[in-house]
Amino acid sequence: MQSGAERPRGVCLCTRPIMTEEQLLLRLRNGDRQAFELIYREYAPRLRAYCLNITKSQEDTQDLVQEAFAVLWEKRDTVHTGVAAFLFATLKNQLISLFRRRLHEPQYEDYVEYVNDIRLSTFREPMLYDEYRQTISQIINGLSEQQRTVFVLHRLQGLSHKQIAAQLQLSEQTTRNLLSLALKEIRQQLQNRVPK
Repeated sequence: MQSGAERPRGVCLCTRPIMTEEQLLLRLRNGDRQAFELIYREYAPRLRAYCLNITKSQEDTQDLVQEAFAVLWEKRDTVHTGVAAFLFATLKNQLISLFRRRLHEPQYEDYVEYVNDIRLSTFREPMLYDEYRQTISQIINGLSEQQRTVFVLHRLQGLSHKQIAAQLQLSEQTTRNLLSLALKEIRQQLQNRVPK
């Protein structure tokens, strides 16, 4: 292909003769795995880039893109629109489902707060969600045993200070103080680990 020339939309570059998207779709509907592989090679990088930009998680991106292609294969008989439109619509629906599930996860709420704090206070890019989860885990493991226990029971298991106090045989105020110290330590260590 000449430099500067764009390839026509919907056409795969492969070692075989060039096929239109319609031809690939017809082969896909007939269960042709080679057509599926060509579609995968064509669209997977774009889907990954789109998804990673939204999720900020390599792990989630990999899972969601694989699932989108699994749905394409399972529903290949019903795909009558363009392959790209089908894949991106499927991925969009999966992203919506993921974020609905995540909305109620305390660690994800903390991540969203962290991202906002970092962007407002340092104007740097925050770490990706996968790295954040790993970093938080390391920081939590470095807390004192009581701080770690109170943090896990309150933030990750959703227990109230009253329930934690009864379980650990501490006063409610002590559990509040331990949680406050744990959160302060976590915030401080996160600030120190912001990518430069």
